[in-house]
Amino acid sequence: MDRKEYNRQWHLKETSKEKKRQYYLKNKEKIKEKNRLYRKTPQGIKYDTIYNWKTKGLIGDPDAIYEIYLATTECMRCSIQLSEGNKKCMDHDHVTGLYRAILCNSCNSGNFLDLHCRKHNKIGIKNITKTKKGYRFEKTTNGVAHNKHFKTLEEAVKYKEQYLSELGQRLDVLVKDFD
Repeated sequence: MDRKEYNRQWHLKETSKEKKRQYYLKNKEKIKEKNRLYRKTPQGIKYDTIYNWKTKGLIGDPDAIYEIYLATTECMRCSIQLSEGNKKCMDHDHVTGLYRAILCNSCNSGNFLDLHCRKHNKIGIKNITKTKKGYRFEKTTNGVAHNKHFKTLEEAVKYKEQYLSELGQRLDVLVKDFD
């Protein structure tokens, strides 16, 4: 048996599932503590953040986006300072998975660009859910909840489009007043 084959056999023998399981059971607390400490390091935080983005459907170069994420200190939409109170969020298109911007939590959760469905929304239209009596449009803007009930899906979609249009016009006015 040559050296390469010997090393392969030794590796297979030493890394069997049973050996790994026994090692884990013997060192369970030590491994958990090591993992807990790792998650607090910059590498661990980066790993967890990128993993979270990928599970939400991000497509692209996560390392480059993470560098932008770290360098961003203000919301790219409303220019509010991002700190402990204002959670920093990576905004992406839920249909294509492409990165769009780094936003504060308020701008990201009230993002009218997202027309995708949420996982719990079975009808496939964001902010509209099916109820026992019909359909409900539900949107929270700047901490104010807005709910309205409709008998048909068409009425709810029409109202949603009108509401978002008016909201966009109000945002345009605010931006012009700010300039």
